[in-house]
Amino acid sequence: MAELEIETNDWEFIMELMGTPNGIQSGSQIKVPGGAILHFRSIIGRKAFDSSKIFEFTLSFGIGVSAGIVANWLYEKLNGRIPKIRINRSEIHINKGEIEKIIVEEIEKQYGRLSVK
Repeated sequence: MAELEIETNDWEFIMELMGTPNGIQSGSQIKVPGGAILHFRSIIGRKAFDSSKIFEFTLSFGIGVSAGIVANWLYEKLNGRIPKIRINRSEIHINKGEIEKIIVEEIEKQYGRLSVK
């Protein structure tokens, strides 16, 4: 499981990411190509009216998940919309290789090396 934090004030983008045009709520989830599930957890607000918010997600993996497919999906959703993301408190720029590396590391932590596709 990986914790994702996306900082943005673009609510429309977040709803597109979750596939919910009418809004999102804590506990919402979607299946991600490759065998993962993206769970929306919460929003951390800032005091300034026009400042960005931090949207917190959990990306969970089952046995047999394809790290490359999940990373590609996430990259395609974020690229050009968000300059960087925090995954497990590490800030990375939107780069397919970096995203895949972190996902592979998380799958290996949970299930061992042989479970990564």
